[in-house]
Amino acid sequence: MNISNYIAALIVASITISMASGFPKAFVDNRIKVSNATEKKIAKVLVSSDGENYTAVNMPNGIKPRQTVQINWQRRTSDCHWTLKAQYADRSESAPTSVNVCQSDVTVEFN
Repeated sequence: MNISNYIAALIVASITISMASGFPKAFVDNRIKVSNATEKKIAKVLVSSDGENYTAVNMPNGIKPRQTVQINWQRRTSDCHWTLKAQYADRSESAPTSVNVCQSDVTVEFN
């Protein structure tokens, strides 16, 4: 390999490495079952990776009393431990519940 090919290969490798490190992590889908064991409709399920900042999972129809549905949301972190809360139709909230979303067949019950 001559020196100009070697330099070109180094430049391409450097650009590739710097571009790859600058991209955000791939999204990971979380799919869990949520069971509403209350008499109130759940309007939103709130999810948090740090237990402080919550994001609402899109659920246009909510979760009726005594109903179990599967929800999913995307995350950019490999963290398996999340905190979930239910926000009811009357805007009250359940106590936070910790869950390991990396386990298979996870069901969270709000009561």
